[in-house]
Amino acid sequence: MANVLLLTRHFNDNCGTVYQAYATCEILKQCGHNVTVLNLTDRNYGKELCQIKGFLQIPSKIKFALFRKRFLSNLTQSFSKLADYHIPEADYIIVGSDQVWNKAVTKSLFYDYFLVAVPDTYKRISLSSSFATDYWEANENDTAIVSKALNKFKAISVREETGVAICNETFGIEAAHLVDPTLALGDFSPFINNKIKEKNEVLFYSFKSEGYAKGIVDYICKQTGAKARRVGVVNRKDRHKYLSTHPFFMGPKDWLNYIAHSRCVVTDSFHGIVFSLLNHRQFVAVMAHKERFSRIESLLTLLGLKNRIALSYEEFVEDYDAYMSPIEYSEVDKKLSEQRRLFFAFVKRNVI
Repeated sequence: MANVLLLTRHFNDNCGTVYQAYATCEILKQCGHNVTVLNLTDRNYGKELCQIKGFLQIPSKIKFALFRKRFLSNLTQSFSKLADYHIPEADYIIVGSDQVWNKAVTKSLFYDYFLVAVPDTYKRISLSSSFATDYWEANENDTAIVSKALNKFKAISVREETGVAICNETFGIEAAHLVDPTLALGDFSPFINNKIKEKNEVLFYSFKSEGYAKGIVDYICKQTGAKARRVGVVNRKDRHKYLSTHPFFMGPKDWLNYIAHSRCVVTDSFHGIVFSLLNHRQFVAVMAHKERFSRIESLLTLLGLKNRIALSYEEFVEDYDAYMSPIEYSEVDKKLSEQRRLFFAFVKRNVI
């Protein structure tokens, strides 16, 4: 049994973010280790509460705070820079997973997620860390600093095939390809209300309020007679179309149950797809950000479901029957079972 410090992106009020942190903690505990989450927090987090919009978000923020308090392993005191923090004693520091190596996301914390300021006495592991991009985007100075830091890691695994290529081609380092920890854990039944029956709803969960995904949702509803539920902010002109769930009032459990009990999910969210898979939902994957789409494409290719990606409204309508044909989840589950075996094997081999 080892004492493990986990450095992950857990502080954002994003459902996928908190569930991947929870999943990583649970997997490490199932492998017999003690886990403490390093409470590294963006110094700007929470400042929006001083604004009207931030004030309206209080119900949601309370739900996320309660989730972190109850379901994440021991959290350290909050701090905003590893270099200024006295890191607790431990056998390992593990970093991963969700976009922890994406500079566009981590911003001022970029070096921290590569453990640049961590003393050499700690053994370092990367557990399914994600660049979430097709290529390395940092400058020459950042590349040199990160390269030196990565060479101190005992073992490295990344979440996408493109991450394997980045590690090899940019840094000359071998990296294992592992799925997201939410898929490796698999079981989120404690958060699902089984008293709720499946609803005749198409769940629309997108980071973009406009775009061709809206047309896909409308078309499915027209063909099936289902109602559309929009998780997110709805434009005034579209309010008559959707059952709306505003993010200001939604917590992690609410979000997961909307997915689990929907008829179909249309989403550009990586974790929206993950939890559609885990709950055996029909889904259509759409593209919001081309530069971040590799994480979705990598996962669906791995599971033989790349044909569930619709890159345009016209493409979807033309092949509507194929997109809406039942997913063979017996085959998907076999592939996920093998990926879970690989994930746990990596942990057991490298965290002793």
